[in-house]
Amino acid sequence: VWVTMTDEQGIISFNTINVLVSTTPNFSASGTLETGFCGGEEIFLTGQYDDPTETISGADASLGTFYAGGIVAGQTYLPDGSGESYTTTIEISSFPPDQLIENPGDIIEICMNIEHSYLGDLQAYLTCPDGTTITLFEGYQNGGGGTYLGDPIDDFGGEGPGEGWDYCFNDEADMTLMDANANGVFTTSTIEGGNSITPGTYLPEDSFDDFIGCPINGDWTITITDNLGIDDGYIFEWSILFDPTINPNVEDYLPIIIDAWWEQDNTIISGTETGIYVVPDGPGPHDYTFFVEDNFGCVYDTTITVEVLPPLDVWAAVEEPYQDVCGLLVDMDMQNTVEGGYWNYFSGPDPDPVITELSMTEATIEVTAYGEYVFVWIDNYCEQDVFATVNFIDSPHILDVNIGPFCPDEESSISIMVEGGWESIEWSNGESDVLGILVDSTATYIVEVSGCGVTEMEMIDFETFDCVVTYPNVISPNGDQWNNALIFPNVQQYSTRDLKVFDRWGVLVFHAPVYDNGWDGDELPEGTYWYILTLEGQDPVKKHFTIVR
Repeated sequence: VWVTMTDEQGIISFNTINVLVSTTPNFSASGTLETGFCGGEEIFLTGQYDDPTETISGADASLGTFYAGGIVAGQTYLPDGSGESYTTTIEISSFPPDQLIENPGDIIEICMNIEHSYLGDLQAYLTCPDGTTITLFEGYQNGGGGTYLGDPIDDFGGEGPGEGWDYCFNDEADMTLMDANANGVFTTSTIEGGNSITPGTYLPEDSFDDFIGCPINGDWTITITDNLGIDDGYIFEWSILFDPTINPNVEDYLPIIIDAWWEQDNTIISGTETGIYVVPDGPGPHDYTFFVEDNFGCVYDTTITVEVLPPLDVWAAVEEPYQDVCGLLVDMDMQNTVEGGYWNYFSGPDPDPVITELSMTEATIEVTAYGEYVFVWIDNYCEQDVFATVNFIDSPHILDVNIGPFCPDEESSISIMVEGGWESIEWSNGESDVLGILVDSTATYIVEVSGCGVTEMEMIDFETFDCVVTYPNVISPNGDQWNNALIFPNVQQYSTRDLKVFDRWGVLVFHAPVYDNGWDGDELPEGTYWYILTLEGQDPVKKHFTIVR
């Protein structure tokens, strides 16, 4: 850290204080000992660290280095004017006297904290100890326009500073500051709400290559020139940093890692002094985070991703390994296996099927009896057995036909019994994939049952019963066996046959919820009556009748 001190007489002095900053540990030894894990497999993850009392692999503390360079701090006004320049110098003296810049990467970066309300006013240059000068940015001649730097107060001068933003330069950046201006790499300022170049690291207009051969020790000078009036700004500090690895006088230090732990996860089943055992809960990537704390009190972490293979699957896109197969031969194909395997018989009607291996994943299995079998896959990579059930089925055969009772005014049914495996059933009335249909008329019905490449047809003749009901208009209950009762022919074909009889004044004289043609009206005198007969599926029928003797 560079400290600038100004006394009451305005005399400025500088001092350097070495501040130890925690460094990010090296986690390269943490992780897994293998890749490509099987579902349900127990996995060991190493997450170790350097303990002061032992050396073990895992998270190693990283060496810290004090950077060589300098900084000038203090708010400085960049006044309006035609060619007015701000110039200040950092003296570098920590390198050997004869050490030179050998490549542009020897300079890590040049940074300035600045605000200004008109980029088109400004030019910025850097001069090395031998007088070589490069342009950091050229806003005046390259169309900087009214774009801001930092968060300025856009006025005619004198109202004080805004907020400086950090703009750095090195040869590793993607674009120059003027490229950023042309491409609209802006952040909206908070004070004025204008477009300001987004803080970050940019390419200088001239490469640091121009400094090759320049001494490192000596005066490094930054110059900022304001070419136009009205707009002003402030520079709060600027700095230059050199690669510490080129400095033979560099000092370094090593933090100590004092603690480590894993982020909680319900798939962690146990832990040891050197790692954890996990069983991820499904295929795909699973992340586990390992933390360490050093003696600076800083906490760092690394994430270890475990990739779990898709589950072994006998038939793709089938959740349960079950398949119906026509005939006595099946092709087996194991999906997602890494190194293949082989099939064994487990159970089924034929204890000695013929298993023929075709490749590392495919086989044919032939049996001599229909029925359900279970086969087991022995995998060469995953320590898992996968069971597959195969139902070998015969082609379909119609065994029997059932015909229900039929009345023209009622629905009846036809059904079939099928042996073997059917894939489709087509009836001549248009219905499909059902073992039975409802019918309501006399006809010949055709059913076709298909499966395993075979179609079997059956023709079914369906005849009606006589269900026509006639309605009488007279009864003579005199014992002569003619018209002795109120009889409705074929009424018994209807499950619902409600009869109500009324006299001529509308008085109910007889009611049978299920009439059976047995009422003779013997208890009633001769005369005119009327009845209402309600049959299933039909509108009620109301008629008059006469009782005579």
